[in-house]
Amino acid sequence: MTKIVLFSGGDGAKSLVPYLNKKFDKITHAIANTDNGGSSGIIRSHFNNEAIIAVGDYRNRILTLCPTPEIKAFLSLRLPSDLPTAAHIWKNIDQHKLFMNLPQKKQDLIRENIQYINQAFENQPIPFNFQEASVGNLILTGLLFKSNQDSNQAINAFAELADLPSDTVLPTSLDSNCDLVATLQDGTVILGQDMISHPSDHASVNKSNNSRLPSPIHQIITVKNLNESLKNHAMIPFTQQANSRVIRAIRNADAVVFSRGSLTSIIPAISPKGIGEAIIQHQGKKILLVNGSQDRETTGLTLKSYIEKIVHNLDPEIKSDPNRIKSVLTHLIIPKDSFFDISHDIDYFQTLGITVIRADSMSRGHGKAYFQDKKLSSLLKTLIEPT
Repeated sequence: MTKIVLFSGGDGAKSLVPYLNKKFDKITHAIANTDNGGSSGIIRSHFNNEAIIAVGDYRNRILTLCPTPEIKAFLSLRLPSDLPTAAHIWKNIDQHKLFMNLPQKKQDLIRENIQYINQAFENQPIPFNFQEASVGNLILTGLLFKSNQDSNQAINAFAELADLPSDTVLPTSLDSNCDLVATLQDGTVILGQDMISHPSDHASVNKSNNSRLPSPIHQIITVKNLNESLKNHAMIPFTQQANSRVIRAIRNADAVVFSRGSLTSIIPAISPKGIGEAIIQHQGKKILLVNGSQDRETTGLTLKSYIEKIVHNLDPEIKSDPNRIKSVLTHLIIPKDSFFDISHDIDYFQTLGITVIRADSMSRGHGKAYFQDKKLSSLLKTLIEPT
């Protein structure tokens, strides 16, 4: 049985995951809990004192993997933008046609979870804004309240609801109420993943917002309780502790794959204390899939500086001893049509002992290139399971 751990955000590996599932026996999806945008952000803001984790990326990945169309359809439902209509639909969600298509056992489980989230709403001083709310996010939030904020338990219960095995999707840390803060090279400070990655005022995020940052990213840190940090005028870095289940999955894996995706997805996923050490000790292949397209977060970055932003969070000593990179990274896979100017940087990484592979990709102009996911999954299988 071939097992891999895939570090990613909710969207970065979404189109690749179905192909990987056909190639590998077990994939553990390790995802950070720091997103504050869209429907997740609205839920986190509403329950600020309850320290709710960002549920959207877990819901997204679980529903990508869900093998049951009826369950996937219901949990993917998003409420309309008209507030009275959205509130009415949620109040009567157990009468919705997509709900009625579910088996009775699933209906009973969901009704129970609806009671938990509705009770939580009633305990808050202001009404919840149901505009464009994700039904799956609300159900998963209900499971968090049911489990007394046990992220492992809640996410596994949601996975079970979606007919997936336990520990298929894991939070990389159980520390909640954490947010990202980016410092740019010109000194600008940007608060929250949403504003760093894809600014939006709505529950349904426009991921295509690639407006350039005013300066390249210098550093991304995690802070605890962003609102309190703002009151105290101090952004003190907070080190999350790694989820022991993720550490166990790394130790038992044949390979670790760092997915393409935004820096604000990958960095908080690998930053919790203990993950870097586990990866250093891991004897299998450690593969980074490099973005092929320019996004808001890669403004002004070279391939070398982009990769350094990632690996320095696994082993800070790489800054003073670049040869240590081999302990956290064995392979780079780069789209042939990558927007990065890679002519010099490839030689640099190869000199450090990293295998660099140019993979088939599709160019869509304007600095946009995408892996051919089916071929990429076959390439990964060949690297991880050599014949």
